[in-house]
Amino acid sequence: MAILLVGALVVGIVSTQALVSQTSFHMQELSKRTDALQRQYGRLRLQMAEASSPARIERQARALGLRLPEQVQILTVRDLPGEPGGHRFGKAFAVKAVLGSDR
Repeated sequence: MAILLVGALVVGIVSTQALVSQTSFHMQELSKRTDALQRQYGRLRLQMAEASSPARIERQARALGLRLPEQVQILTVRDLPGEPGGHRFGKAFAVKAVLGSDR
């Protein structure tokens, strides 16, 4: 009877050690993965900062042929007459009606 009890305890201890070892290995792998993801996150944040810098956006816009307007004109859009609350297509349609459909 004592031999069975000792055998069961040995099997229990060995099983527990194996489980602890597996868990430790898994934790190390997760830690490595976390470190790698943090490094990648830092690189991506740097890329985003570089890509969204005003100087880079201006260079890219100029390369595409875009330029600042010589004169800025502000249009006030009011409700169109004939329909309560304005035109049924909304203010974007009203702006096209004011500017002309080619814009």
